[in-house]
Amino acid sequence: MSPQDKSSKTLEGHSGSVWSVVFSPDRSTLASGSYNETVRVWNVATGQVEQTLEGHSGQSAA
Repeated sequence: MSPQDKSSKTLEGHSGSVWSVVFSPDRSTLASGSYNETVRVWNVATGQVEQTLEGHSGQSAA
């Protein structure tokens, strides 16, 4: 993939620092975990939040 083929987006929605991100195997979905105790699931193509999960209590030890 050439640099011209890459695009970037700013995904806005977390109100705290983002501690982790992971792409689905097909790279169509991104999950981001935030200090504000939420995980957001994003549609990569549209940049829209598909789901917000609330209540996680800290960073992973992984």
